[in-house]
Amino acid sequence: MRRGPHFADRLDHLAAFLGAALTAADPAGAVQRTLCLDSRGLCIAEKRLGLAPGARVFLIALGKAAPAMASAAASILGDRLEAGVVTELVRSGYSLPPTFS
Repeated sequence: MRRGPHFADRLDHLAAFLGAALTAADPAGAVQRTLCLDSRGLCIAEKRLGLAPGARVFLIALGKAAPAMASAAASILGDRLEAGVVTELVRSGYSLPPTFS
């Protein structure tokens, strides 16, 4: 039987890959890396939305990751966040697919 290469630090490599995958898949982390609010407005990835002074922001979040993502967005938006709706549609551990009739 042929075996692949054996590296003494393979478990360290595996742990690093797993850590990177979990970090990339973290819903709150994704929002924190993508959403920002500054004096020039709201930035979402490469796009910027100018906000007038005192402008209100409403938040809508849907799906399994909605609570974590909405919480991260709320902490970024701070006092600008006027209201929001967060809905986690779950059935047996999975989000319900949309239904069309």
